[in-house]
Amino acid sequence: MSQFDKDLKPGDLIRSYHKGFWRVTAVERRFNNQQGLFYEDLPVGAEIHSMILYELVLDSTFRAPSGKRPKHGSCDVGFCEKITPEWVDVQAKKAAEGWARLRGFAGDG
Repeated sequence: MSQFDKDLKPGDLIRSYHKGFWRVTAVERRFNNQQGLFYEDLPVGAEIHSMILYELVLDSTFRAPSGKRPKHGSCDVGFCEKITPEWVDVQAKKAAEGWARLRGFAGDG
């Protein structure tokens, strides 16, 4: 485990740079390379943000993966947010409040 991986590990659920809900399949530690292509101000070999690899669990409308959409992806850990039961509860509350506000605008028909 790296100081740059936000404590993510294989099996964790995340939101990422790509739409939908994903399961972490691997965490790859990364290091600044000789050409300094990642960070010019860091020495060669310095550890940088981990690369997170993942597979699609549900799309952004909570449907199982299907069709042409990629079912695997990866991105820098900086774009990832871990999904916990508490995170789901907060999002459900926000959604319910949002739908209630929208219902107020819709009137009685």
